[in-house]
Amino acid sequence: MNHHNQSSSPTSYTERVDPSAFQKRVKPELSFLTFELTYRCINNCIHCNKVEPSHNESEKAKELTTAQLTDLFHQAAELGVLLVKFTGGEPLLRDDFTELYLTARQLGMSVKLNTTASLITPQLAKLFARIPPKAPISITVYGMTDETYTAVTRNPGSFESAFNGIRLLEQNRVPFHTVFMSLKPNVHEEQAYLNWSAPYRDGTEGIKRKLLLRSRRDSELRNKKIIALRPNSAEIAQKTVNLPKELNYSDLLLRDKLHTTEPIVFRCGFGRNSCAVDPYGNLLGCLDLPNPELMYDLRTGSLREGIFGFFEEIRHRQSSSPQFKNECSVCFLRGWCDNCAAKSWSENGTLDTPVSYYCDEAHNRARLLGLLSNEEKGWEVENWQERVSAFLKTSEQTT
Repeated sequence: MNHHNQSSSPTSYTERVDPSAFQKRVKPELSFLTFELTYRCINNCIHCNKVEPSHNESEKAKELTTAQLTDLFHQAAELGVLLVKFTGGEPLLRDDFTELYLTARQLGMSVKLNTTASLITPQLAKLFARIPPKAPISITVYGMTDETYTAVTRNPGSFESAFNGIRLLEQNRVPFHTVFMSLKPNVHEEQAYLNWSAPYRDGTEGIKRKLLLRSRRDSELRNKKIIALRPNSAEIAQKTVNLPKELNYSDLLLRDKLHTTEPIVFRCGFGRNSCAVDPYGNLLGCLDLPNPELMYDLRTGSLREGIFGFFEEIRHRQSSSPQFKNECSVCFLRGWCDNCAAKSWSENGTLDTPVSYYCDEAHNRARLLGLLSNEEKGWEVENWQERVSAFLKTSEQTT
């Protein structure tokens, strides 16, 4: 995978960028790329769909080396990538995290770090202050008390270590956003989170309620536990409808996906703005779609070949499923529906089988807002254009 001459890499963060390299980045071929640095985590959250134990040495041995990741960062820079996301698992578990972070920043890329904050040390906080990531750090919060936090993470001491990490970022004035993972064991602390997190939210409500199943499809038992934690689709629809106008993007999503299309499986950024590199060197067209048939092996190929060759044919794939063609493909609610190839893969092992959980939520929301009657389905409505137009007009008048 050595596609870049390592000896030519910058040796100092302050080293000037070659003007010719800057010219390449004016119109990037790929602007964003996710790196799942590890699936290992210090927590063992009851809802997590990717977790591996932090002490799993066999898992650690399978992960990309520092040199391999550095080479991929250079390839990303050559494609014009402006922002990389470091996620996991807990990316701070990597022994070489500081080196990886500095390499990405030396190459001129902003770094968006997704973390629990539990492993943020005074040294790391000072590093982020001295050499800013240029994107707010994203911190997932699991509760507002020690008891609740531990019930979710199943890791005693995780509450104290997480909030200690947050305090270190505050003290060093490192920008961060927080997200609350709402679950049955901690839902009673939602309001306490909202009160505390007002300065740390990114303009959204900052609460996640939709749980993804284990996308590697390797544990039916864990999937059953995740399903048991899910709020029902009616509850999620009600929560969404009740959001303040400035935090609710439903109108935009409905308006922007009005037109019917051919039954294309990937109506998203598959293979482009949703690409991800997993810990083992596989390039995924979508972070949540580790389908072995859709992976590209970066240990034997390059980012360019994977994105502009291997994925190019896949992203135009059409569904042959009658249900997908006759329902999902023509449903006017699809802007509100989270059904997608990744979720279909996680739930059904296919790319185009609708997931009733997400379909029901979209329909419940539409009924609460008067777009559908109780018996109607979104794909059956003939005058949907008139309904949407009237809904959006009313919505604009009440803004």
